[in-house]
Amino acid sequence: MIGPKIGFDYRIHRGDMDMAAAIWLKEGTLGPARLQSEMGHVLGAGSRKKAITVLSRLWTRPQWKEGLGRELLQQVLNHDREVAYWGLLMVAYPFVAQGASDIGRLLMIQDDLTTRHVNQAVFRRLGESEKVRVATRKLLNTLVDWRALVRRGRGVYMAAPIHVTRNAIETAFLTYCALTVEEATRLTLRDIEHLPWLFPFKVRVSPRDFDQVHAFSLEQSGPHDLKVGIVRYGCVGKRGGE
Repeated sequence: MIGPKIGFDYRIHRGDMDMAAAIWLKEGTLGPARLQSEMGHVLGAGSRKKAITVLSRLWTRPQWKEGLGRELLQQVLNHDREVAYWGLLMVAYPFVAQGASDIGRLLMIQDDLTTRHVNQAVFRRLGESEKVRVATRKLLNTLVDWRALVRRGRGVYMAAPIHVTRNAIETAFLTYCALTVEEATRLTLRDIEHLPWLFPFKVRVSPRDFDQVHAFSLEQSGPHDLKVGIVRYGCVGKRGGE
């Protein structure tokens, strides 16, 4: 029996993301070959290969190669790296976006959570296996390293202080990521604000946020809400290369 396709088998360190971002901004691209010379600090050929594969996937998704996605990523990297890195991670790995949603939902109803809680939620979707267990552990370790979660004890976590998005570029970038992750052409502003995989952030979406980014369009959705979508530049829909 073939298990679920996960592809997330290495903890992504924040320092490696900073290194990758510097290369991407300077050179305009970042792939496995370019990372080879930068990942000597990862011991063991097998671990190094995993690290390069996982890290390079974040920066080589079709969304960041041209058009609106690329423009937004360039801008948000200069405004707020936490927002940029989170969007990159969610877009690149469906397993991570789903796992972050599980964590976000748990944190809506309780102050802390355990590895067991997260494992149970992930197992309900993907079935129980060592592969899934390892990937969930790597996810939790990554989120601690990125300060999205705080480790309170062995296998016990709580949410880190909420990160408030600060400007229209960050909102536009997270909206672009939301449309991609949710595989939607349009989402209501309220839906975006309450996506569980955005649990580390307080996102307040205003129609005015899209005044500077004319690629987005707004339409009325019922008497009290608006939907946002993209009318030009970039491709929003299914994530390529799963």
